[in-house]
Amino acid sequence: MTDAVARRVRGRILLTVLTAGYLAVLGSLTLGPQPEGAGGGLRAMAAVFATWPVTAWLTFEVLEFAANIVLFLPAGLLAALWLPPRRRWLAVPAGLVLSAAIEAAQALFFADRVPDPRDLLANTLGAAVGYVILRRFGPRPHPSR
Repeated sequence: MTDAVARRVRGRILLTVLTAGYLAVLGSLTLGPQPEGAGGGLRAMAAVFATWPVTAWLTFEVLEFAANIVLFLPAGLLAALWLPPRRRWLAVPAGLVLSAAIEAAQALFFADRVPDPRDLLANTLGAAVGYVILRRFGPRPHPSR
């Protein structure tokens, strides 16, 4: 096995492990049991921000939206890495589909979960940010690909 092939195999194994780990965490956070006092950390942060006029705009809703963007950023990045370079833009619609599946599962199967169209928007935006980060800072594809 050449060095290039060995690097490619190790890279795929690492990508597989990272993707599986991310999906396990994502599934736990979005489809697992809703912990008692969920969102308490964000609510506490919002309460602190509310005490200063310059940060009062950082409400719980704003922080939750931002947290959903951050949560789905790896989805866009990882999905783009799985795709051929010329098709990496499909990571954004893949993020939308993944988010829609999560929201649908929450609506259909989990009484303690509340699906929210704002989550769909924030999650898709997060996937788009992940894709853009990879496009801007990731490995450059070989011209023949």
